[in-house]
Amino acid sequence: MFVLDDESKAKSLVKANKWSERIFRRNIVRLAQDLGWLVAFVSDSRYSHGGNKGWPDLAMVKGNRIIFAELKVKKNKPTAEQLQWLKRLGNAGAEVYIWYPNDLFEIGDILRGTHNG
Repeated sequence: MFVLDDESKAKSLVKANKWSERIFRRNIVRLAQDLGWLVAFVSDSRYSHGGNKGWPDLAMVKGNRIIFAELKVKKNKPTAEQLQWLKRLGNAGAEVYIWYPNDLFEIGDILRGTHNG
């Protein structure tokens, strides 16, 4: 389901807090790709090999920008491992974010490079 095609539907899902992380990720990936970003995602880093526990859900590159984003739904919070990855990636110069569905329209601005935050 791609709700970003229907702004009123997206707003109603955000208000009702009815996003699954999978649906949220699919919408962000589609938006980013539509805006020219190269996107990679990890479905569950808890089961990855090589000590990557906590690796961010999304890695996106466009031009001279690289974004790492951890996606959360409802009242979920990032783990200590996720925060450690984001801190180190941010210290290395990447843009890092923890995104929730209620950030949806701000995410679009960030990806377009028009965010004033």
